[in-house]
Parts: sequence; C-alpha cells; structure tokens
Amino acid sequence: ISSRTLHIPWDKAGCLCPVGDLFNYEAPGIDAPTLDNEVNEDFNRLTDGGCEEDRNAYCFYARQSYSRGEQ
Repeated sequence: ISSRTLHIPWDKAGCLCPVGDLFNYEAPGIDAPTLDNEVNEDFNRLTDGGCEEDRNAYCFYARQSYSRGEQ
C-alpha cells in the first residue's frame, strides 16, 4: 500500500493517507476540470481531496457516481 502525507491544520506533522497514487489519478471517460470550464467557489472541490476545516476532516471527492463493480 502506498501512502502520502497530507496537510491537516490541527497537527503540524500532518497525516498519512494509504490510498496509493490518488492525486495523479484521472477517472476514465472524463476530462479533468479546469478553471476555464468549471467555476466553483470551493477550490478544494476541483481536486480529489481537501481538508474541510469546518468538519475537522480530510475529505475525498468523486467527480462521478460509480456503482458496485465499476472502477
């Protein structure tokens, strides 16, 4: 299992995320969003994950709803 270190505001050491190479992953069949074609006030929503300080958690986002058995 690969892991990455992630920034979390409540711990200066950060945390480990055992999800492999999540941040270089591109879901099949969709183009990555850009600021030119997608306007979003919450910049973290344009990425695969981000620290939600109001939830005190690191959240992962799916750009598409997958069903069981799909990638």
